[in-house]
Amino acid sequence: NGQAEMGAYEFVFFFFFQTVYVDSSKSVSGDGSTWNTAFKTLAEAITRQSCSNIKEIRVAKGTYFPTGVQANFNRDSTFLITRGDLKILGGFPSGGGVRNPLNFPTFLSGDIGGTNNIADNSYHVMTISNVISTEDSIIIDGFTFINGNANGSGTKNFNGADIARNDGGGLMIWNVQNGFKTQFRYCRFLANRAEDAGGAIYTQSSSPLFVNLLVSGNLANYGGGFALVSASNAKLINCTIAGNRCGSSGAGGAMRNSSSNPTIINSIIYDNNSGISNNSSTPVISYSLVQNLTSIADGNLNGNTNNPNFVQTIPYAQAPTLLGDYRLQAGSPCINKGNNSQVPSFSISDLDGNERIYLGSVEMGAYEYVNCPNIEFVFVDSSVSFSGNGATWANAYKTLSEALDFIHCSNIKEIRIAKGTYYPTGTQNGTNKDSTFLITRGGVKILGGYPSGGGT
Repeated sequence: NGQAEMGAYEFVFFFFFQTVYVDSSKSVSGDGSTWNTAFKTLAEAITRQSCSNIKEIRVAKGTYFPTGVQANFNRDSTFLITRGDLKILGGFPSGGGVRNPLNFPTFLSGDIGGTNNIADNSYHVMTISNVISTEDSIIIDGFTFINGNANGSGTKNFNGADIARNDGGGLMIWNVQNGFKTQFRYCRFLANRAEDAGGAIYTQSSSPLFVNLLVSGNLANYGGGFALVSASNAKLINCTIAGNRCGSSGAGGAMRNSSSNPTIINSIIYDNNSGISNNSSTPVISYSLVQNLTSIADGNLNGNTNNPNFVQTIPYAQAPTLLGDYRLQAGSPCINKGNNSQVPSFSISDLDGNERIYLGSVEMGAYEYVNCPNIEFVFVDSSVSFSGNGATWANAYKTLSEALDFIHCSNIKEIRIAKGTYYPTGTQNGTNKDSTFLITRGGVKILGGYPSGGGT
């Protein structure tokens, strides 16, 4: 609490609840036990991780600083994680409710001192240090990491590790030995920088799992996006790494690997000032588009002749920057070119919350390509000879599964279904027993009981 106790021991208040709540909209902090009594800062919740019964931290929309309040100039401040069996989830509405990271963005910002003055920002927005192999999972889900600035000198000891202040502006992972049980899901790393390596992410002797990540607009001398060092055999699935920059020629604008062999699957690495730089490293890449990688083995696309066709690229020379739109446009060669079997079971949606495997095959990168019809009402009628566009009864879909392919489109308010029998597979002769009528959002009605051809 900022004040030392007398004697050999510090008094630690023990929390008897498993879930802790954080909401920046609160006027004052409570005890964190409910949304009504939430902590105001994430820093308060993180410091309670010494209480091993705390399993989950739920964070409402807003911007959170390692120092707690923004007006603090301790640049060694970081969101420090030192144990496993912990989930930290962003994307809840203020006051609590249904989680939606897209609608309720949650930022972890290194901009701790003067607003927009990068010179006094935190060296590392988040640090995970010295977690032993027997620890259970660490899951960070639904956050945007921004404005870390690892440009310091010397080291700082975090949980027994002396960590350089010039590596890992957004995220530092050091000697975390629980492998793929450390996971970053549905996160964005934007406008972070490091004077040495790993503008967005630096890992040392650690092999985390990264799924559905956007890493863009970051800067470092080595590895503008990632720096993976000393047997950091990370796995990246459905990640987009674009618009990053390294200062040294050919030192990995997207990624620098040093004695590390990451696995890269269903991902896009493009529009960085250089691609992947390897020092005694051999990444394993499949079903991906990687700039300057020309081999089309293992489902890869030629990175010299294919362009992912992003919505809006920002020149890498502008890094560090928050700008850019790295969703896919129509005609992208990355559409439906991923490997469905490599998508983790928890990855049911993309970074925007859209269905992750859309229209049968997964995309490369963090985003599925979605072309939403400009309608509010969708019509389904099993009696029609063939499917239309679903916009009227005369042009109804023949199967309900076709209509549900567009349920992620927020403009669709209602699906009206004529009499008949409908199957999750679409037709009755489908054999995929995992097929289901999947609903991934609220705000939509699904109404049965209409006559064939429409009516009341």
